Amino acid sequence: KNGANIVGETTTSLVLNNVPLADNGSTYTCQISNSCNTLLSTSATLTVVTPITITQQPASGVGCTGDPFSISIFASSSQVPSYQWWFDNGGGFVSLGAAGQNPSYSVASFGAGDVGTYRCVVSNGCQSITSASAAITAGNPIVITSPVLPSTSSLCLGLDFTSAVTITGTNPIYQWRRNNVPIVDDGRIVGTGTSSLTINNIIAGDEGTYNVLISGSCGIAQTSSGNFLDVLVPPTITVAPVPQTICTGQNVSFSVTVTGELPMTYQWQKNGVNIPIGTNATADDPTLTISGAVAGDAAIYRCIITNAC
Repeated sequence: KNGANIVGETTTSLVLNNVPLADNGSTYTCQISNSCNTLLSTSATLTVVTPITITQQPASGVGCTGDPFSISIFASSSQVPSYQWWFDNGGGFVSLGAAGQNPSYSVASFGAGDVGTYRCVVSNGCQSITSASAAITAGNPIVITSPVLPSTSSLCLGLDFTSAVTITGTNPIYQWRRNNVPIVDDGRIVGTGTSSLTINNIIAGDEGTYNVLISGSCGIAQTSSGNFLDVLVPPTITVAPVPQTICTGQNVSFSVTVTGELPMTYQWQKNGVNIPIGTNATADDPTLTISGAVAGDAAIYRCIITNAC
């Protein structure tokens, strides 16, 4: 072995048991002698092949009609292995022939005839092993079948907002956006990765246009139409009427300053009773004016402000 005698091996045959990988590449010769002569045989090189290990099995997945398709296996061995892919579309496994003799099997344009189960037989000089089976189904591109509904939502502060989209396609992934900026679930906002978005207890900062970007296994990502959320703010009195003391015959005014969603309506009251417009033309204005006050005008005045909320 490698020019050194192997003790005890003096017959016409050499048998090696449990050959270690370390013997890979060793050369063996045999010296034959009698009383007349000594001959040395030609050398024989020993190649030790390690077992095949599949390091990555073929993966089940989706093939997109008309698109290139490929399925792969990864295997290791000290000797470069050979590959043979097999395919079953319901009638039993058949060899894919020369086209399936590489670690990856590919088709240029996936079609209905490529839907089925794939597996690969990997071989070296010592063994053949069969991979796990991988099921490949046909996929469809994302198609939005109905737009985001509704297209506009006018809701008062504190209410709940919901927007949804309907699609067809394989393995959709949703990303809802406000003004084209992605949003995430935070407890109050839920469903940002689904077909239906809900925002609970809306605030002024939620106002904007909502749409959803949808990607899938096939085709290009699709963007829905937008739903504009108009957050309506209820009236807030920032400056209230102030008490007034005047002399009989003088004019007096009471004013109120309000913020909130327009339009707003105003209704002044005297001692809790609406003042008719026919009695005082300013009874529906932010400022109530009483001209030439008399003793009967002494009262408590207040204003009721109303908007859509």
